[in-house]
Amino acid sequence: MGCMRKVLLWLGLVGGVLLVVVVALALVRAPFDPARMIKHKFFSQKEFEAQIQFPLVHEMSADDMEKWLKNENEILHSEEVLAPLVKELGLVAEWKLPGEKEALATLRKRCELRRGELPMIVVLAVRDKKSDLAGRLSEAVRKAYMARHRPLDEGFHGGF
Repeated sequence: MGCMRKVLLWLGLVGGVLLVVVVALALVRAPFDPARMIKHKFFSQKEFEAQIQFPLVHEMSADDMEKWLKNENEILHSEEVLAPLVKELGLVAEWKLPGEKEALATLRKRCELRRGELPMIVVLAVRDKKSDLAGRLSEAVRKAYMARHRPLDEGFHGGF
């Protein structure tokens, strides 16, 4: 019995050391960048939410922030930004919808810019039933939004 304990203790110790080494190598190879980190959250019983958080350059009053977010969401939801993604990502087939108009309307409902949990943070959030699709959509929406509009000049820090 004593020998079995030693073996199990030794295996636990080796496993712990290996875990620390693997995590350390992962951190060295891919440095932490909070502006590009996609967080997946369980949004509701049927949806996941992928979030990309961005710091603001300067503080805004609550009213100014609401106006700014309203304006940015109008740009984000524009046909110019989202319509190309419907074809590019095959969302009609992915969501089993009758056409591109329905897929565009669904995509508009599933993505938004909003305040983050901290005062100087803005979140681009995209929801879907599949967490991997929510992540792919959030990155594609970010790229399309930035390609057609440059909010960084107006308040974001560092880049999307």
